Amino acid sequence: MATYDIQAYKGYFIAGHAYLQPTGTWQGCAEICIERPEDGANARPLERVMSTSFYDNELRAVQAAHHQARQVIDGLGLNWAPFTAPGGLPSR
Repeated sequence: MATYDIQAYKGYFIAGHAYLQPTGTWQGCAEICIERPEDGANARPLERVMSTSFYDNELRAVQAAHHQARQVIDGLGLNWAPFTAPGGLPSR
């Protein structure tokens, strides 16, 4: 797991990475989190999705997993936690 990519989408955080398979191809994994994870070891995912295919390129596998995660998030309600948690957003 060399690439660890975190993106925000509709109030959720998507933490994506890929696993090298024994065949030499990559499978992407995306963790949907309410709070921004610092790294893969400390992520507390609400959901975990995998790419539906295997890829020759690690980055492409991560992108595919992010796409799968966005489809799952589109079916979830809005997440307001990042905006309402104490210290979540600085105020003036």
